[in-house]
Amino acid sequence: MSTATEVIASLTGYDEIAIEQTAGRTIEEMAGTGRDLQLTRSLAAVLVSREQEIKYAEAYKQVMGKRQSELGELFEDEPDDAFPDEPDSEAGKGESP
Repeated sequence: MSTATEVIASLTGYDEIAIEQTAGRTIEEMAGTGRDLQLTRSLAAVLVSREQEIKYAEAYKQVMGKRQSELGELFEDEPDDAFPDEPDSEAGKGESP
């Protein structure tokens, strides 16, 4: 299992093209417009396509048939502090560059 952040970091150019062709928006556009559910479904489809070794479009169809509550089960929880090296974050407090 991966976190959503890890999936985004692992996207290839081919993944990004498949997402844009299927969702009609880029990852950046979905993240920038508050389309969190559509972004979550797109990332979930990447996971499903990798796990089942199927084409992204087929995985996207599977994910679209899932309830919102089922989508969260596909991802690990994000850590409490995703950026521990940043001084303004909880994990980074007291650290100096």
